Order: sequence, then structure tokens, then C-alpha cells
Amino acid sequence: MNQLERIYRIDALLQTGKCIPLSRMEEEMEKSRSSIKRDIQYMRDYFDAPIIYNKNNHCYRYDADAGSFELPGFWLSQTELYALRLLQEVTDTEEKAAMAPFLVPVREKLDKALAKLGHDPGLIARCIQVIPVYQRQLERPVFSAVCKALLQAQVLDIRYHGRGEDKVENRRIHPQKLIQYQINWYLVAHCELRRELRTFSMDRISVMALPGLPAEIIDPKKIKEHTESGFGIFAGKAENTAFLRFYQPNARWVKDEKWHQNQMTRWDGDTLLLSLPYNSSTELVREILRHGPGVKVESPESLKQEVVEALKKSLENYEVQKS
Repeated sequence: MNQLERIYRIDALLQTGKCIPLSRMEEEMEKSRSSIKRDIQYMRDYFDAPIIYNKNNHCYRYDADAGSFELPGFWLSQTELYALRLLQEVTDTEEKAAMAPFLVPVREKLDKALAKLGHDPGLIARCIQVIPVYQRQLERPVFSAVCKALLQAQVLDIRYHGRGEDKVENRRIHPQKLIQYQINWYLVAHCELRRELRTFSMDRISVMALPGLPAEIIDPKKIKEHTESGFGIFAGKAENTAFLRFYQPNARWVKDEKWHQNQMTRWDGDTLLLSLPYNSSTELVREILRHGPGVKVESPESLKQEVVEALKKSLENYEVQKS
């Protein structure tokens, strides 16, 4: 019988309203006196269980003056509690400010529970630091409104400022999925203006209203195809395959990276060949340029030319004579 089972058994015995001798608990749970006492103390510290000890009769009972008591339907072990608090610290980045009203109470409860168990909640904050890079600011009202519309399956009216065309448009959208990609948040939604699934960068959204209309729910398979078919967050249905050759030392780094779930890699001498599906080439070109001379596009020719043109424009910025 593990600790969880013992605690629920102790609770069942005490819920009878009788004063239960420690010896009976030992017999039923086949555990030592010290183990049962630790379980009872754990219930007091972790669940605020009003368990009192009757010295005259050498037994335990719930304090009737404390009112009714019930164990929570869901609770965590010490290890799980620490892991959850650790996870919260790891995700403690700027965009979490948008979720502060929801997470602060949770954090306070976790810290209180850890303190009761003799742990220092501040230790986690002192030992872990997260440094977000390329993170864009997300407004709290936007995050709250999007979450409400998404979880309640409601239509959302927004004003969207797209970076590509630097154009502001009013849109009525049907939210489908919220995605965090490379530290930033994106919303996948059916756009009535474009009559198709679109991916919206959350930091470019201004919420206008929730008209209270039910959102159209798109087939999950179509959403999966839209978000996972090709490379990047603005993937769309993959219609092309890129073949890239990485030279050392970049090859050693890329070998351990996952660019796409359907990628394929193989060694060709000391160079690494990587193939992956893509639709829009914008993000892929940017990722290729990040590796500089450490990568070469083998095919398709259209992707190769895009990279060449991008490199030429970069040279022009430095007024370097091209051969």
C-alpha cells in the first residue's frame, strides 16, 4: 500500500466519526507506527486536515469543531509539487505577464505547500534563469480575450496589423488553436475575410469585440495539416521539399536538431544532408542564412535562387564588391 492509498484509508477511518487507535491503522495498512504518524502529519501539513490526538484513549479523530473535511479529488506528491513549481519558473518569461491574473494565485498556493513541507520556494527562482530571445510583447487583454473565445468556441472580431504588407485590417475570425512557437504566441483561426485557415501573430492583434456568436469548429485533421505539414509557423500545406547540405562544424549541431517532424538526415562523408517539406520559403530562407557558409541549398533551384538573392542584398548593405 503506497502513501496515497494509506492516506485515503486513514481518511475513510476517521470519517466514521470514531476515534481510531493507531494500532488499528498499523494492522490495516501493514505499516509501522512511525510511518502512520508521518502520514497523519503529512495530512495535517499538506491538506490542513483537522486531525487531533486523544491522549486518554490513544487514538485519532477529526476535530468536529473544525467543520466537515474532505480530501481533495486531485493532489500531488512532494516530487510532483516541486516539478510543477519548477515548470512554472522555467516558463516565467515576459509573455507570462499576460497570464499573471491566473498564475499568481497558483504560484502562491504552490509556494505555501512547499513551505509547509519544509522546502524553500525561493530556491527555485535563485537557481534557474530563463533568458528569452527574439520575444515579442503580448498584451494581457489580447491573451485573455483570445483564450476566452478559444475555450468557449466564440467568434472574435479583431484588428490585425500584418508585418508582411504593413497593413491594418479588421477581421472576424473563428479561433481554433493557440500555439507557442520559438518563444512567441500564434493563433490559428478560420478567417471570414480570406475564407480559409490563417495563422495570426498574437502580438499583432488588437481585440475589438466578442460578438457572442458561436465559432465554426474546423476538422482537426485540416488544422494539423495547416500547422504541421511544412516547415515554420506559417507552414500551410507542404508542396515542396528542401534538400540542404551542411558542412562542419555546423553539421554536428544540425544533426541533433529537429527542424520538422518529417525531416530526413544522412551523412555524406563529413557533410550532413537534411531534407524537409515546406510551403512558404520565408522562414526557411531565414534559417538557412543563419548558418552562413555552413550550409548549401542543393535543391530546389527556386529556393537556391532565393538564398542567393538574399546573400547579394546582404553584401550590398556592406558595399562589398561581388565577383
